[in-house]
Amino acid sequence: MNSESEITVTRSLLRSFGRQVSGQPAPVEFDNALAASPGVWRKVLSKLDSDCVTGMMGAALSAEDALESLPENVATHFSEATEAAYERNVLRLESFFRILHELRAEDVEPTLLKSAGMAARYPRLLAHNQMGDVDLYISPDRLPGMEVVLKRNGFVKTGEVTRDAVYYNHEPSGLLLDIHHRFRLFEHLDFESITRVVPMSLPAGETAKLLTMEAELVHLVYHMNEHRAPHGYQLRWFIEILVLLEEEGRLMDLEKLAIAAPDEKLGFWTARLLGFIREDFDVDFRLAAFPRHIQGFGLTEVFASRRHASFPLNRLHAWKRLVGCLAGLRDLDQRVYPAPLDYFHIRDYAREEAKAKLDWQAACS
Repeated sequence: MNSESEITVTRSLLRSFGRQVSGQPAPVEFDNALAASPGVWRKVLSKLDSDCVTGMMGAALSAEDALESLPENVATHFSEATEAAYERNVLRLESFFRILHELRAEDVEPTLLKSAGMAARYPRLLAHNQMGDVDLYISPDRLPGMEVVLKRNGFVKTGEVTRDAVYYNHEPSGLLLDIHHRFRLFEHLDFESITRVVPMSLPAGETAKLLTMEAELVHLVYHMNEHRAPHGYQLRWFIEILVLLEEEGRLMDLEKLAIAAPDEKLGFWTARLLGFIREDFDVDFRLAAFPRHIQGFGLTEVFASRRHASFPLNRLHAWKRLVGCLAGLRDLDQRVYPAPLDYFHIRDYAREEAKAKLDWQAACS
């Protein structure tokens, strides 16, 4: 379980980032919520690290001149994470665009997806996003030509090859490409109808093919929902959706959004995450298609999901891991094993979700 102090500190950090996104002024006085004990800060930083958002939180605090008021070791942790994420992202994006030029010479134009596309387009907010791989989509008929260019430039096929994707790694630059050659989410559409070529800011002067705003939102929400069962919620996913809505939400075409969304549940999940953003980031998007009274995710639920999602008690291995948590062990992905008390709260979250679903259905009827 997370203490109320951990929740309070994390919410304060998220609201600092929310102010950077929405352009709200920084507090005149130091936020007392950040005056936490070393033990609380240690747990909060561990959570931020596991969710890959420490760099972005550090950049937001730096913009508000709040780092100097934090304990020295905490400020250093934020600063180092911010600098490392930026340097890594610049190297990866520059490496990607060099390869993209060669791909274009072979008449291959992949679509840049999720974190990488957003970091390249909105570096003021996402240049410090601790992204892992670079996600791309390429049509199956263009994949062989793309692989030729990658191998010529020292990329090595790595990881599991699936029916939908293949992975290529370039060790010198640390650039890992997750290349999707099947996009099940949008198979009901002409894919080119939901793409656009837009200018990038990182590196400056480049362009890239991205999903349209509506398709990007659908993809991010779908990705969040599909991965919550095995991995729990990650704060980074909410941040990317928050930035997308702030930068482009006013241009959203609801008819195009409905066409892009093949599953009606996506509307429900979007309404819930907007509630979370409103409550915990203190950023309010008044989108007519999504009723404001739908119960959002709570930060406590988001934290708990990361602990118990991978350890369902209907599996023998979960019971073994549950014993491991008593010794303070972690799994290979550095996720903290859930505390036994976490499982008693799963029913509470399920009840909240069921009520929110009923409210959504009533609003749509």
